[in-house]
Amino acid sequence: LHSSALHQRMSVLAKESVKFVADMYGLPEVSDDAASALVSDLEYRLREITQEAAKFMRHAKRKRMNTEDVALALRLRNVDPLFGYANVDIPNLKQEEQIFKRVQGTPDLFVQTDRALHLEDIIRAPLPKVPADVTFTAHWLAVEGIQPAIPQNPPVSTSMDEPAANSSQANAVGAAGQGVVASLGTGTGVAVKEMVRHVLSRELQLYFKNVKEGIKSTDEHYKEEVFAGVSQDPGLYQLVPYFAQYVHDQVTSNLKNTVVLTNILRFVEALISNPTLYLEPYLHQFIPAVITCIVGHKLGERAGDNRHWAVRERAAKLTAQICHKYTNKINDIQARVTRTMVTAFLDPQKSLSTRYGAIVCLHALGPRVVDLFLLDNAKEFKRLLGPSLENEATREDALLVKAALLRAIGPQLSAIKPSGGGSNGGAAGLLPPENKREQWEQISEFFGEEITPYLS
Repeated sequence: LHSSALHQRMSVLAKESVKFVADMYGLPEVSDDAASALVSDLEYRLREITQEAAKFMRHAKRKRMNTEDVALALRLRNVDPLFGYANVDIPNLKQEEQIFKRVQGTPDLFVQTDRALHLEDIIRAPLPKVPADVTFTAHWLAVEGIQPAIPQNPPVSTSMDEPAANSSQANAVGAAGQGVVASLGTGTGVAVKEMVRHVLSRELQLYFKNVKEGIKSTDEHYKEEVFAGVSQDPGLYQLVPYFAQYVHDQVTSNLKNTVVLTNILRFVEALISNPTLYLEPYLHQFIPAVITCIVGHKLGERAGDNRHWAVRERAAKLTAQICHKYTNKINDIQARVTRTMVTAFLDPQKSLSTRYGAIVCLHALGPRVVDLFLLDNAKEFKRLLGPSLENEATREDALLVKAALLRAIGPQLSAIKPSGGGSNGGAAGLLPPENKREQWEQISEFFGEEITPYLS
């Protein structure tokens, strides 16, 4: 009896409240002992939350507790906060007045105090601010798979409690796209920072595998489907670095296989034609591989394999396409490619097949390049190709190079041909400038009657 009386004297909540809530949720009838135990635990929890909320109130240097203090106390105890309750700020509230008052005749029912408001005060009160119009703004969620550090984006979470890497991993070499965790555990206390790990989804890994199988497939229909998908699929940006490395590796290891080189060039053409891919950061891997197919010293399995001429022509057209699409004042790709081709064409130590690739590439870059770097070097034609044309062993290849050179400069011959009658000019026309006249004489001497179809 003593403990029961002490509990009733210290209890603030009535056990009837617990029974009422249980009945509201359809629970069976709760015994008096169970209700008393629940009320005791509930009061303990409420006192605990109230004490924590009072601490927040005192730290905020306030004398009145509000709903924000209670929400912080609930969060401190890992309890979901209550939503929908705002701080009640009643203006001109006197110290002796209370926000809540007890309803007469009930021991534990309280209601908010209703203040009497004068109509004149409401009329004279300033109007509230007009709410701002609904507006929209755009920002980048990710650029090339990397989230920019801007206020609109959530901060990137980094794990600070990862276990230290083993010292035996210091010499580990990661594959492409995988990070390497290394630690120099030699007593120096120096640790290598973990590199960013590029993880591909299972779908992209399977796609990459199918693309590699399609490039080497003998089924032409399947191969065409693969190239068509690469040229149109908008979700391949994460695979671009893997594609670049794959192209570089395949060209390096298959210089004697013209079939593989042709398929690799078709694959790069499909990548270039995809309007959704941003390839510029990886051109330093694509361009050297393609240029190797143009000026490579020896392409094909044997000396009599003439399929390498078509490979060089296709690579030359692809290089011109890359230059026209990606050249700007900063990277200056076309000037660097042109310099490489001119060097390969004028170098007397280069093979005829290398000169052939350089000529068709300069031709593909446009008439301006032909005029500046082929016609202006007309005096070198005989020196570079004359001995090979006279040698029976190299005559066939030299004729192909000569034909490619004529196809390149042929459309430009009408601009340097002497107009009117004869080489001395006359009343019917004028001679071209001195340098053009020298070019014409050298070209006429080297090609002879072969230039006639281009002059009509």
